[in-house]
Amino acid sequence: MNSLRVMSLLACLAVLCSSASAFSSNRDLVRWAQKHVGHTERGGANRSSLIDEWNRSAGAPVGSSWCGSFATAGMRAVGVISPSYRGAMARGFLTGTVRGVNRFPASWLFSGIIPSLPIGTLVIWRRGDGWQGHIDITVATWYGRRGKTVGGNTSSGNGDLREGDGVWERWRTIDPTAYQRITDFVLVDTTLTVRYQ
Repeated sequence: MNSLRVMSLLACLAVLCSSASAFSSNRDLVRWAQKHVGHTERGGANRSSLIDEWNRSAGAPVGSSWCGSFATAGMRAVGVISPSYRGAMARGFLTGTVRGVNRFPASWLFSGIIPSLPIGTLVIWRRGDGWQGHIDITVATWYGRRGKTVGGNTSSGNGDLREGDGVWERWRTIDPTAYQRITDFVLVDTTLTVRYQ
């Protein structure tokens, strides 16, 4: 990709990030997720009547890890169009995304290539070199290495990132050396309109 195209993409991203009104569906997604903060597993690991509903709706067996099912339920509830993936696998949300357009590597924020990403952006983790991961939603603009998120199947404190007991808000940090690490950020809703100033 030539440098002019990269600069153009980054300029478009800056315009998008500065346009608060363009992200009403993102804010709706965050409000939906935050209303579930404190919901915990009941009746067994990865279980509650609501968690079971989220898993079934995402096509996952009852009792499965449910962070992706939580994100899917939220995106369906508020009418998010993109990404189009609606399943239970956290890393599935990368399907159909385009690097530099609606998917941004964590290294771009870590190194300062881009300064921030908007509220309601999906945060995607990878566990080792495998297919497993985790997904959260940013609750505010994410700046640099650290941001605040809300997600399902996580812990309320310093516990397990991906096999927790409920829906919680957490501060997250990009650490490229971690076994379970943030690898990507995905913007939601392709109906955004870029307004040039």
